[in-house]
Amino acid sequence: MQNSHTLLAVLAWIAAIAGLIWALNIGAIKPIDPAVMLTAGEVCETPGCAQPRDIELPHHFPARHAAGHETRHLRFDLSLPKIPDSLQALYLPSYADEVFVSVNGAQVYGNELTDRQPARMWNIPVLATVPQSLLQPGQNRIEITLYGYPQEGLVLEPFHFGEAQLLTPHYNWRFITSAGMARFNLGFMTIAGIMLGIIWFARRSEPIYALLATSCGFACIICIHFGFDTSAIGYRWWTLIWQVSVSVYVLLIFKFCNHYIGEDLKPLETVSLVFIMAEIVIGALVPAPYLFDTLLLFKLHPAILSFLVLAVLLGNRSKIDKPDLRIFFFFLSMASAMGVYELYITAVVDPGRNQHIFQFMPLAMLCVCLWLVISRFMLSLRSYEELTGTLKQTVAAKTEELRLTYEKLGQAERLKAINNERQRIMLDLHDGIGGQLVNTLAYMQNNEKGDAVIKTALEDALRDLSLMLDSLETDASISTLLGMLRTRLETLLAEHALEFDWRIDDEPELPHPGPSQNLNLLRIVQESITNIIKHAEASIITIASDRNSISISDNGKGFDPRPDGRRHHGHGLAGMRRRAESIGADFDLSSDPGGTTIRLVWR
Repeated sequence: MQNSHTLLAVLAWIAAIAGLIWALNIGAIKPIDPAVMLTAGEVCETPGCAQPRDIELPHHFPARHAAGHETRHLRFDLSLPKIPDSLQALYLPSYADEVFVSVNGAQVYGNELTDRQPARMWNIPVLATVPQSLLQPGQNRIEITLYGYPQEGLVLEPFHFGEAQLLTPHYNWRFITSAGMARFNLGFMTIAGIMLGIIWFARRSEPIYALLATSCGFACIICIHFGFDTSAIGYRWWTLIWQVSVSVYVLLIFKFCNHYIGEDLKPLETVSLVFIMAEIVIGALVPAPYLFDTLLLFKLHPAILSFLVLAVLLGNRSKIDKPDLRIFFFFLSMASAMGVYELYITAVVDPGRNQHIFQFMPLAMLCVCLWLVISRFMLSLRSYEELTGTLKQTVAAKTEELRLTYEKLGQAERLKAINNERQRIMLDLHDGIGGQLVNTLAYMQNNEKGDAVIKTALEDALRDLSLMLDSLETDASISTLLGMLRTRLETLLAEHALEFDWRIDDEPELPHPGPSQNLNLLRIVQESITNIIKHAEASIITIASDRNSISISDNGKGFDPRPDGRRHHGHGLAGMRRRAESIGADFDLSSDPGGTTIRLVWR
């Protein structure tokens, strides 16, 4: 049901376009002021007959089922008050098939009529100049001989006599829109066919280009029929060739649409091919007098097939991009409507309708071809740009990833070398100086010999060495390092009856952690504890920390932190300030009789 509705919609659409073309009556012959339009004359079976028959133009001599050629002699009287001052001309917009023109007995257009094949000039207008020497005041006789094939009949439309300069633009426009357009399309369809063939050769996986290239070849045959004299090939064979070309052309467009939208309609394609083969066989065998009428019946086949092309496009519109659908449907509709109109003026004698427009059909198809190539090119360009953008992003990401990996590898190598060197230094210090200090203290204790001052100095040196070794442990947190420091000072604190209050609210983080920063921080804390032991007379040492600060405080007697007070603390405080500056911390000191607090705050 849906397919039948689609087909009916297509038929209505084509009928509307063809009706519009019919209403416009493109190429209708109208008076050209001040030229004379001749519409009344006489016709004779032989030149100079004694009993001519009156006729009115346009006049169609009926087609007859007869072989050979046919000739009609027409004469028209033109009255001139005087001989014109300028060059005159006769302008014949439409006739069939070949024409010979003479004025007052002198031939002005066409060669001498002989027993030969009529030239197929039916779509080429005539502009025959008439010298003033051939004209005379009063009556002038214009004789026109029509020469053609009885199977199609002879035709003469109204024609004009006037100044050549006036009639030339009208002749040029008629030529451009008839034979000129056919020749123009022939050139472009040849170029388009070659280009599409080259594209197909490069992209053989896409048969649509081969179909379009082949259709351009058959369109060229159609253009030759509407633009040139084809009498050299012979009436029978050329008539068969060009009409079969129309059928093959439409079939190729049908196959193109099926491939483009991915529709499998091979049964219809097969039926169409059978019709074409029958057209060829029957056209080759039918007697010549019946050839034209027989092939006229077969013209219904490409007309019906063109409707199916549009129905397939419309029925599968969801598979086609909207711009492509609009372009294809519009131009193929125009081509189909032109074909229907051409079939009408060929099969029906309609006086006054003499302009063939089927030569415009290849131009519509050319637009489809160009749009297809352009749209595919734009699609490929967009895909290329998207792929290029993706590749650029991928390359940039991989480059950054490689850079980071390289940096990490380099950093890992450097850290490995640093750790190895650190471990070597720690081992050397521990087994070298550290071992010697421990052995010396053990010797003094076991032999109860030695100076107490030296013993204290050795113990301080051993603690300082331990502090240095602890600071080299880069994996240890600040709270862990402080805990290690507390453990190493436990004996000293116990000797001076000091309690240790540990208040770690959050893990401290140095701005730039490292062994040097760790050592400077531990020395500040150690120096603070040493000063408390030596000078504060305190009972409790409190170490508190959060994420951005560490404070060391006591409950001792305090001191005067001013520069001029208790000068014996000056060098130690100055050293602590320098160390605080090196680790990016502010050094804050406050003291009163209730105790002293040193606070380090990271900047």
